[in-house]
Amino acid sequence: MKKLIAVMLIIVLTLSLAACGGKKKVEETKGENADSKEKSGTIEEKVEDKDELEPVTLKFTYPGSHQQDEEKVEEAINEYLKDKINASIDIEPIDWSAFEEKTSLMMATGDNLDMIFTASWMTYYTDVAKKAYVPLNDLIEKYAPKTKELLNPALFEGPKVDGVIYGLSTNKETAGATGLFFRKDLVEKYKFDISKIKSIDDFETVLEPMLETIKKNEPGIYPYYSNGYNSLVSFYQPLSIGGGDTPGYYNPDSGKIEYTQESEEKVLLYDLAYKWANMGYINEDAVTAEEWVPNMFCTWMPYKPGKDAEMSAQLGVELVGEVIGDPYTTTCEVTGSMIAISRNSKNPERCMMFLELLNTDKYLNNLLNYGIEDVHYLKVKDNVIDFPEGVTASTSNYYPSSQWMFQNQFLNYLRVGEAEDKWEQYDAFNKSAVVSPLLGFAFDATPVKSEIAACKNIREEFEKALVSGVLDPAVAVPEYLEKLKANGSEKIVAEKQRQIDAFKAKNK
Repeated sequence: MKKLIAVMLIIVLTLSLAACGGKKKVEETKGENADSKEKSGTIEEKVEDKDELEPVTLKFTYPGSHQQDEEKVEEAINEYLKDKINASIDIEPIDWSAFEEKTSLMMATGDNLDMIFTASWMTYYTDVAKKAYVPLNDLIEKYAPKTKELLNPALFEGPKVDGVIYGLSTNKETAGATGLFFRKDLVEKYKFDISKIKSIDDFETVLEPMLETIKKNEPGIYPYYSNGYNSLVSFYQPLSIGGGDTPGYYNPDSGKIEYTQESEEKVLLYDLAYKWANMGYINEDAVTAEEWVPNMFCTWMPYKPGKDAEMSAQLGVELVGEVIGDPYTTTCEVTGSMIAISRNSKNPERCMMFLELLNTDKYLNNLLNYGIEDVHYLKVKDNVIDFPEGVTASTSNYYPSSQWMFQNQFLNYLRVGEAEDKWEQYDAFNKSAVVSPLLGFAFDATPVKSEIAACKNIREEFEKALVSGVLDPAVAVPEYLEKLKANGSEKIVAEKQRQIDAFKAKNK
């Protein structure tokens, strides 16, 4: 590195004034903070010609399991990368149960680590506060221009903290919505028109008669299947703030943080859950159930194009889905899958070069996702693949099943059975979404972390039982709200309102 810098200093001294002006422009790029300004000088001094780049190895970790042929795939990736950016990748998946603890320790102790999967629902904001990640604004500008041009601008806006990007979001669905999913054979058998279910206002008038029909005529089939929080009441709340564990959502009509448990939609759904449970439409083990089952007629899931095909393959029965309400693009959605560059990395520039390729190079993207052609998968059509004969997802020697983590999903091959226009559907879905007025806002829970912990315990006490129809909402909801307030929920709501008001004032 010292030799490289010495060479570059000689080059810089011989550059024209125009090049000096270019450097000044980079150093003055908007969105820099003190840390990113410090990085910009290093970025400007890097050699862009791959033939002059020293070979480096980049460690990349994500939550998942080790694949039997991981080393074979690494070898193929590294052979390809040598001619691209003269880098090698060391893939290190860490089991989900240990991922956050292990990576936190690795970053704190200075262990070798370059790229790391992160998300807003994991420790992204906590790690940003710890300065665990490298600022990416300048790195993206210089080393990922095609990615910046290609991706939805919301993917760069959502991860910002004080104007600085610390995670590069995955290009997948940039919106979230509620979906109801049905057994296709039963929909066809009884000629149900599920397209008439447009919003939760149609649940009682349109959906309920369907559940009654199934209850009367299909013994052994759950009319509505609930598994705890993935339940009837888990309707998509696009403007929740700070996650479901914290009281208060943003009402755009009033501009205020209000209690979710008092919203018109939530009260309606609590009541329906209680009614349907007493009519025998909901499975009795809803509070403790964890997985979906094939012998269900209807259930709730987060909606995205192709979700029905994914779940059909998982359950072994064909499902059809119907989106309920409008999809929303929120900070939560666009920060749900990101790759950050660790502060421990000695080669952040090369990391960004790799991420640029992962977002723009179809061969590399699918090599990481699916392995080696004719070894781990077979091409059925130009963009459609299948497992070799006798191999399944669970028996494959290489199938991380982490496509949603590895950057640009629009480059992914399609599996047999998936709609061949899947990515066109994704694009249309993303474009149809309502953009949240709070896009880019991230709630800092630090001032009320003890109150949030206390309220989380109260939520555990009431929420699952309410959404599963076990508790009478007329009795339980007032008690629920009283306990929340007794444990600091009003302080949480006030803090959320303060931060949102400051965000709106700053972004007028």
